[in-house]
Amino acid sequence: MVAVDRLLWRALLVPFVALAMPALVHGQGGQYLRREDLVVAGVRLRTDSASVRRLLGQPDSITKGDDPSEASGELLAWWYRDLEIVFLSDGRVLGEWIRGPSRSTARGLRLGKPRAEVLRLYGRPNPSATDSTIVYVLIHQENTPKLVVYTSRGRVSAIYVGRTID
Repeated sequence: MVAVDRLLWRALLVPFVALAMPALVHGQGGQYLRREDLVVAGVRLRTDSASVRRLLGQPDSITKGDDPSEASGELLAWWYRDLEIVFLSDGRVLGEWIRGPSRSTARGLRLGKPRAEVLRLYGRPNPSATDSTIVYVLIHQENTPKLVVYTSRGRVSAIYVGRTID
């Protein structure tokens, strides 16, 4: 009887630990992003504009703006409901701004959520955080893709997923 109980206990415990372990580890220090974290509305970084159009349809509007770093000239932005997609001059996605609550990150983070939700979903920031900005990176390397979460009054006010131009 004791041997059967022990086997049953192990049979139940092993799957539980296997399922719970990622959640336990995830909440611990400075986690790196996964490639799937860099997808918003089905659009991956470096996707070409024709593929974005096939996936999301015609944008609501298109704007051109100066690259703040002045490294690449003008940047093209396609606007959809609660989403801005920024393109490099070669027509590939540089990054995506979540601009409203109808869009979310791959892990389900939306505008308006409390700062604590960011930490619950992504763990401790890697590499940095301030009172109003939380940054996570794919890997520590120059020009690595990032998830940048902006907060105001303890709530998520903007989310950027992509690369930055230095």
